Amino acid sequence: MRHMIGIPDMNYPKGQLLEKLKKNRDEHVVKFEAAQTAYRVAVTAACKKLLDLNEKHNDIDHSKVLAKLQRPENHVKHYDRVIQMLELTSDAEIELSQEVFTQIVLDDWDWKSRLDAIISSNSSYL
Repeated sequence: MRHMIGIPDMNYPKGQLLEKLKKNRDEHVVKFEAAQTAYRVAVTAACKKLLDLNEKHNDIDHSKVLAKLQRPENHVKHYDRVIQMLELTSDAEIELSQEVFTQIVLDDWDWKSRLDAIISSNSSYL
């Protein structure tokens, strides 16, 4: 049993974990789809800006304009993997470390801040 900040690994009901994880997954899908739509709008705006600058013969590095845009990352596979693991286990209770609890219950994954930053960056471009 591993301990983080004095909190031991604990057991949680599989059904509640699955319910929470599926809810988090659904919220991620909605957030990703909105980010993907915003990305497409930002790409369109960047292309229009480049065409306008090109017509005005402005000396601009086109790659720098487009490089500011970042494609959102879809991490639904992370949720799906854990959901499948929980659905296939015969265990009624699942032991989780604080780190894993933070990811699947609190929905705080190591990649989540990057996705939020990408969304913010693309939105501010418009």
